[in-house]
Amino acid sequence: MTIISDDFCSRCGNNTAHEEYELPSPDEDCPENWIIVHKCFCCGFEEFEYEHNGFDEYKI
Repeated sequence: MTIISDDFCSRCGNNTAHEEYELPSPDEDCPENWIIVHKCFCCGFEEFEYEHNGFDEYKI
C-alpha cells in the first residue's frame, strides 16, 4: 500500500511517498506482533517498526 507520509526518511530526508506493509514478527514469544515496514521511494531506505520493541532502523 502506498501512503503519503508526514514522516521524513531517516537517510535522505524526503517526506513524499512511502510504501508501508506488514510482516509477521519473528519473535516466537510474541507471534501476535507485526513488523511494519516503511520504504522510501526516493532512496529505497527501509525502516522497520516493531510494535512491541520501539522503533529500530535497518537498511536492506
